[in-house]
Amino acid sequence: MSKEKAVLFTVAGFEVKPNTVYTIGDKKDGDAPDGFVKLGVTKLPSIGIDETFQPRFIRRDPNNPESGVWDTGFYDYSPCYDGLEHAAKSATVKALTKNLLEPYRAATGQPEAFELTNKEFFDKLMFRVYSGKTFNTSDPVQAIELYFSLLSYQVAPKGSEGDSKYRMAAYTIFDNKKKVKDKNETSIAVFGAIGVFTKLYENDREKVLTILRWVGINTPQEVDKETLIGIFHEYVKDSYDKAKVFLNACEEADTEIGLNKFNIYKRLKEIANKGNKISKSPNGIYFYDGDIEIGPDLKSASENIAKNKDLNRVKKELLLLDDEEL
Repeated sequence: MSKEKAVLFTVAGFEVKPNTVYTIGDKKDGDAPDGFVKLGVTKLPSIGIDETFQPRFIRRDPNNPESGVWDTGFYDYSPCYDGLEHAAKSATVKALTKNLLEPYRAATGQPEAFELTNKEFFDKLMFRVYSGKTFNTSDPVQAIELYFSLLSYQVAPKGSEGDSKYRMAAYTIFDNKKKVKDKNETSIAVFGAIGVFTKLYENDREKVLTILRWVGINTPQEVDKETLIGIFHEYVKDSYDKAKVFLNACEEADTEIGLNKFNIYKRLKEIANKGNKISKSPNGIYFYDGDIEIGPDLKSASENIAKNKDLNRVKKELLLLDDEEL
């Protein structure tokens, strides 16, 4: 495949590739009715529930409904290019014409498709989106459908659902291959995290509890093994990021500074909750023993104390170290 065709087209930064299958999924909407929120959707999934739409028609004169232009992106003066430099417009139009428009015209036998003077074509043109629908970009017709689904803001690229321009979109779109790849990477990371957790628990239970507190899992010191395994599994389940956070913390705990940092954090949390030794200024800075500045939050303070020699006295008190150990 030539470098030119590595990307079929791009809409709002979302790159669509040739010979790739994309799937429409439900977009989560926190403002939807409670039942919808629990399902993680904007529209209730059901056979026949969909959205039909045409390309956007942008009216240039608000007082004249006939004055306007179809926003196709196939012409330099398409409204989607407003504010873009002429050279960039021309380059984009040229690529879209070659990659989308000409293959569509050939596949449908409509050499005048998307000509702005072809009123009959636009009157009949209608697209449809629904949860579970797929687009195979090797098919010029499906590629055009996907293009206008994105250009008309009917679907939001995965990861961009919160963007204001997609506020009316009921669906999201994702690359099937990437989704499978991401899922596999997550499974590998989670499996690795569970393996490291199990081995570390068997060899050094206290150390694993200290690491867990650092990553945000606070458990009683006397927690039993079965309960802790369940808590950890819920923490990393289906989360690549959380698995990597734990694995990175385990690597850091193998260093002296890293383990000291985690243990110092544990001690700071304990004494901060008791209200002695640790104080916080009105602007949010933490102090130790009244006048020793240690950091803007307890995690930063833990790292400062572990690394900064000027805070050796604090480290000694928190870790109960002898002078020879500093």
